Amino acid sequence: MFQEVDETTGRHLPFATSVGCAVWHDLEGARKRALLELVERDAMAQAWYNRLGISALPEGLLSEVLPPELTHYLNDQPRAWGLYHVETDLAVQVVMAVSHDGYGKGCAFGASAGWDIAQASVGALQEMLQSENALTLMNKAYPVTGKSDETPKQPPRQLAYARERVIFEDLPLKDAAALSETAALTTSSFEALLQSCFDRGIGLWEFDATRQDLGIPCIKLMSAELCTWEPRFGKKRLFHGVVERGLRQTPAKEPEFAIRPFPF
Repeated sequence: MFQEVDETTGRHLPFATSVGCAVWHDLEGARKRALLELVERDAMAQAWYNRLGISALPEGLLSEVLPPELTHYLNDQPRAWGLYHVETDLAVQVVMAVSHDGYGKGCAFGASAGWDIAQASVGALQEMLQSENALTLMNKAYPVTGKSDETPKQPPRQLAYARERVIFEDLPLKDAAALSETAALTTSSFEALLQSCFDRGIGLWEFDATRQDLGIPCIKLMSAELCTWEPRFGKKRLFHGVVERGLRQTPAKEPEFAIRPFPF
């Protein structure tokens, strides 16, 4: 994790980030996975704050790209679930997965990038299932009603959102158009993704975070241009990316984004 610093004062800020960091059995694999996470956050941030660039994965496609046992497991659960394609101008597939109580409350979330729609879909569902488990544990740790003599604890933002908000009010999931077959069949590679970043003037910095005592290859990638989930609005792509792709005519303003912080 990298702790951030205020450049004007030199003081360390009370938060850090592990975005764009991955481990694998070799540095090449760690590098690929770190880049996938970095561009997934970039695509998802633009979709969340602009409420644009989201398409539904049709059931026919799901039967082709998901393992049957995973589909059966999800369908047997009491929660509703869905997969959605997240548009990006980079050479990669990005998918978002959500599950909820059927009415949009209790939302769990996952997102993933991959070289094809199948890899991204499975990764997003795995993240979503982790989110469901986390919500279950948070519910136990932060009960709605506690002892009368105790001051209620402030729940984490994910749990507060699940209890109070409806995902359909924040993202246009019900009205999302189906993903086209052409877009679904598009595949990519690490080299193609890297080149698409460079073609758009996106710089990437690499830090070898491998610990000598553990010997597990670990790569951290950073970019000044790519967006993140957190409400930091200095990234040009967050405002202009959807305009350049024809999803809206003019860029949004910072106050519009400030009232919709990413809750997951």
